[in-house]
Order: sequence, then structure tokens, then C-alpha cells
Amino acid sequence: MISFLKSIFFKETSVTVKYNKSYDLPKQEEKVFESKVDKEKLQQKLHENYERNKELFKASEKKEKTKMSSSTITYLKGKKTVQKSFVVFDIETTGLSPHDDEIIEIGAIRVDDINASSHTTYQELIKPSCRISSRITSITGITNDMLENCNSIDHHIKEFKEFIGDLPIVAHNASFDCGFMSHTFNKHGLEFNNHVIDTLQLSRKALPHLSNHKLTTIKEHLRIQSDRDHRALDDAIATLRVYAFAIDELYNVFKK
Repeated sequence: MISFLKSIFFKETSVTVKYNKSYDLPKQEEKVFESKVDKEKLQQKLHENYERNKELFKASEKKEKTKMSSSTITYLKGKKTVQKSFVVFDIETTGLSPHDDEIIEIGAIRVDDINASSHTTYQELIKPSCRISSRITSITGITNDMLENCNSIDHHIKEFKEFIGDLPIVAHNASFDCGFMSHTFNKHGLEFNNHVIDTLQLSRKALPHLSNHKLTTIKEHLRIQSDRDHRALDDAIATLRVYAFAIDELYNVFKK
């Protein structure tokens, strides 16, 4: 398996984030009360507003849970994370929400045999239904002009499904990438039921002394070189390198 390590040309990564949503109840203005009756009426009104907003919060929370329930991810752990065949992938998106934002780039590496000297890659820029923000361009380097003549996700999602097959998926902070991919699959009548290996979790065990386990931090620590920051295929290659290091560190995969 040592040949596997020598076969990879390692590149750069992205800072991964999780989608979080918060709900704020409206602030109430202070008021001088002319009478006890006025004060009691306002208190009753505030209570009614609070109860109404609380119900809205519960409804929104239930809606989010319902959305996520259709994209449950099954993670492999322990020695089951050591796989001979798998697909490493990374995505770039228009934002953080798999329900409201869209994928603008997919990069992946299909490893059919961990001992092979070469592996098949997949990389596609994808045109979203809306223009991408200047913030996303500043992070990824991907511009609206670059996406103008690209195909939409409708054109690519089935071929990507064929590319990954039923192989285990390797991703860094997999809940983000796989959450997006699972939601996109569901929208197109496809199922994302591949087992998942999260290199974020592996790196926490293999490198417990690091201050954080962002891909950029791990890359710097392992001296993984890259031509571009925050691009899907480059990040996938970096994730593959992190995966190889972690399973070797934890389970002596490549050591004789």
C-alpha cells in the first residue's frame, strides 16, 4: 500500500462550515404606563406575541428537522473507515444552506484500488439559478463569468451518481458536503445512501494536539501543497491525503 501514498499529487483545501439557523423573537419597545389596566393589557399582548412567536419557532424547527430527516447520513467508524475502494469528494456552493443555496463546483477522486498508481477524477463547474455573490468569489475564485456557459446541476447530478456508484464516500466535515449532495439527489429523484467516512473525525483522533481541525490547519501541519485555495478538486485531493495519513496513523495501514 506504500505505492498509494506515492501516487497522489497533493493540493489545497477549503475551510468547512456547518449550516446553522437561529430564530430571534422581536424586541419590544419600553412604554410608560398611565394606569394599571394599560400595563396589564400590554403584558397580555406581549404574552400573546411571545406564544405566537414560540409556535412559529416550533413550526420552523419541525420543518427543518423534516427536511433533514430525508437525508440521514450513515457514517463508518473505527477500523471500518479503512477501505480498499472509495470516492473522495468536495463541493463549492453559493452559501451554507443545502435547502436555499446551490452547488457550483464538484471535485472528486474515485479510488477503485487503494494500491493502484492512478485514480479517476471528476471535476465540473456548475451554473446555479442565481448569480453568486462577491463574497463567494473572494473565497473560491469562481466568478459568474466562469459559470455563464456551464451546465446546470440537472445535467451533472446523474453522471455524478454513476461516478460514485455505491462506494463509500470520504469527505472533510462530511455533514456539510454530504448534506448538500443528499438534498440535491433527493430533488432529482435519486438516493444518496452511500456510507460516509468523515476525515474531520479521523483527524481529531489522529492529530488531537491541533488547535482546530479545519482542512487548512491540517494541510499546514502536514505540509500539503496546493496550487489553488477553496476549489473542489484541490480540496478533494487534500482530503485524500488527510485520509491516507489518518488511517495510517490510527491503524498502521501503510506501515510494514
